[in-house]
Amino acid sequence: MNNAKPGHAVEFQGLKGASHLNGMKGHLIKFDKKEQRWCVECDDDGKTVKAKAVNLKRISGHADTQSPEDRAIMNRMMRDFANSNTTEQPPPMITSSQHSNINSLNKAVLDAFYVRKMGGVVVFHGDKYMLAVEFFGPRGEGEAEVEMVYADDNRSAQTLIQQRNYSSAKEAGRNFLLGETTEYIEATSYGSFQSLLGRYQRRIRSKGGLIDMKSGLRLYEGVIG
Repeated sequence: MNNAKPGHAVEFQGLKGASHLNGMKGHLIKFDKKEQRWCVECDDDGKTVKAKAVNLKRISGHADTQSPEDRAIMNRMMRDFANSNTTEQPPPMITSSQHSNINSLNKAVLDAFYVRKMGGVVVFHGDKYMLAVEFFGPRGEGEAEVEMVYADDNRSAQTLIQQRNYSSAKEAGRNFLLGETTEYIEATSYGSFQSLLGRYQRRIRSKGGLIDMKSGLRLYEGVIG
């Protein structure tokens, strides 16, 4: 269950008190910090159960390989999660810094991980454009494994920002990083923001098949550096 996120597909395993669930599949909804268990929606009957991470196994479940029925379940989960009340607090914010070129922006992002050992960063330009990065560990010299969401000129991303009544794209990045210490990095020019996003997009491994439940944006996995 490394790097598990809401929306990931899982299979129950090793359960004793509810052994009838073993082998059944479902999708993660959210993590209950108080009980230290994942809320899982079962694919067969739509019921929600709670299980420890040790009793769950990640399986392939990207949206681009799902049936229409599975995608309908995912869409319903997203709506329910978006409409539910959450007790999570916004992440602690570190005062944003400003950068005017891609090299300075990239260094600021990596410094947040290698120097401060932080959870993630939100790089933004104005109110419309945002790139949020969550760190998971070092990949190599000057590189980090990450998950990320972003809002650029893509019409669907901009429409989602409006539909969720975000005050700015930066707020979507904040939601993605709920529970993490977050640094805000401002790209003072649109060109530098687009250049950084393009650089990170070239090293994306996933194709955005999953949707991040907290922000509503497509979720990508990859390497930055």
